[in-house]
Amino acid sequence: MMSGGSMIALLAPLLTLALIGVEETPPPAPTPCPEGSAVEAAARRVLDGDVSVGRVRPVGIGGLCEIEVLLRGERRILYTDAAGTVAMLGPLVHLGTGRNLTREALEELNRFSPEDLAALAPAVAFTVGTGTTSFFYVVDPHCRYCKEGQKAIEKLASEGLITARFVFLALNDTSRRECASILCDGKGYPEYLANYSVETPCEAGIKRLNDGVALLRSHGVTSTPTYIFPDGRLHSGWLDEGQLRQALGLPPAPTAPPRDAAAPTGTPAAAGGGK
Repeated sequence: MMSGGSMIALLAPLLTLALIGVEETPPPAPTPCPEGSAVEAAARRVLDGDVSVGRVRPVGIGGLCEIEVLLRGERRILYTDAAGTVAMLGPLVHLGTGRNLTREALEELNRFSPEDLAALAPAVAFTVGTGTTSFFYVVDPHCRYCKEGQKAIEKLASEGLITARFVFLALNDTSRRECASILCDGKGYPEYLANYSVETPCEAGIKRLNDGVALLRSHGVTSTPTYIFPDGRLHSGWLDEGQLRQALGLPPAPTAPPRDAAAPTGTPAAAGGGK
């Protein structure tokens, strides 16, 4: 009878030959994308301006490629096919999840570095709250969605959880005058809510406003409200309390205790009862 060791010795060459014949299935080849230089002229035609093209990479959906461009100091995203024969400008939305893939890509592309966050500090007009978790809140005095976001900010600030650092992105001449007036005169949140304004703001306030706006726009911040979180992440659009807690890594809001069972209605019978 053949021993176990002899059997293994006989089978070893056969196993080796079998393994030699097995080839690992290669991963699918990535979608080819055109070189940046090949799409730069097309990007200039689409965006009608002096455009420089950065990275071009596959999106992973439908053979599309994402083109990062810089237009007048603002970062934007275009899409093209693998051959670079078409260009698309606009949000790319995943129909299955509803995610705005373009906005997510722009927020990552425009993330603030620690140096950028430090450079934005002089543009802060005032703060709300004294909590240890701090973030920038980019607003326009007449932005109604900013006011929606301020409800959650006021609540979390009243609980001592956050410090919101308000930065102005004035979207019209009236807002520009109000923002510069607050910066000039050192006004705070109550005056901002009351649309404080003077006829002729000081030059120093106008410069602070312009410098802040230029830095924001260089990171693609063109709408309000926009949140800039401590790690440099951006989020455009107002957040309710739960969403803001999650974005800042704060614990969820405590749930209200269940109500006691409703007391029975009617007048209880007197002791001894009636007939």
